Amino acid sequence: MNYLFKYKIIDNEKVGFPISSLSKVLNTLDKYYINYKVDNIVKNYGSKNKYHEYLVKGIKNKELNDKIGILESKLLNLSNDKIDILIKYIENELI
Repeated sequence: MNYLFKYKIIDNEKVGFPISSLSKVLNTLDKYYINYKVDNIVKNYGSKNKYHEYLVKGIKNKELNDKIGILESKLLNLSNDKIDILIKYIENELI
């Protein structure tokens, strides 16, 4: 859900969204052939199910965002001179 909708992950395992978005969420899950069960609504795409594929993508995306967050907090603690050096390095060596 975080990967598809950018919803915030709570307690490292849960994603919440407003009830008004339920229709959009279910339509998107249908679009990407992802099995789901919500209340009495059950969708099972059998061999077409892409849940695992999007789970793997979501985990990788969350890990990347966590690393970016760590880097951001480290950058906030650097002096302007060190940030300038880092920016020049990135521009010259990595981009």
